[in-house]
Amino acid sequence: MRTLRVVGAMVLLLFFVGPAWATGLTATHVEGFIHAMTELKPMFDSYADEIGDDGDASSTVQIMRDWTAGMRTHQDFVSVLRKNGFDLPTWEAVVPDVVQAYMAIQFGKDGLDAIAQMQESLQSIENNPDLPEEQKAEIQAQMRATIAEFETIVRTSPENQDVVRPFVPRLNAIFEWQD
Repeated sequence: MRTLRVVGAMVLLLFFVGPAWATGLTATHVEGFIHAMTELKPMFDSYADEIGDDGDASSTVQIMRDWTAGMRTHQDFVSVLRKNGFDLPTWEAVVPDVVQAYMAIQFGKDGLDAIAQMQESLQSIENNPDLPEEQKAEIQAQMRATIAEFETIVRTSPENQDVVRPFVPRLNAIFEWQD
């Protein structure tokens, strides 16, 4: 359940802060992100447990949205950001750069190569004689949309990926990544 929460949180972080301006991502930004997230993650986990998050992706995303929206003005949240070298606008710019670079590394060709895996799944769905055509079309449309989203993620700045790459083991711990 926690892994689903964290992956949902990563994706939501990207959507919550939106397409921010380029930060000129630095190792200092990534280090600050790691320290801030180390402090913020237990706050979110506690909130999710209080709310009764069942680990379902849709409910986790909604809970993350509610928590994040409420935390923007919460003094503990703002204090964690400040302590780690961020104001809210800088945080909102750094988060998508770090998360997107991390996801590009983990899901790209040097990682899981998620796009190739999804394309193989798409082909197996196409070749499955047991699936009704209407169901095939629906599943294929969803898979193509997901592939398009992942293509955007893995095309993130190579410079940002280079900055983030040395921090991947520490980010794995934060995002509870399991190989």
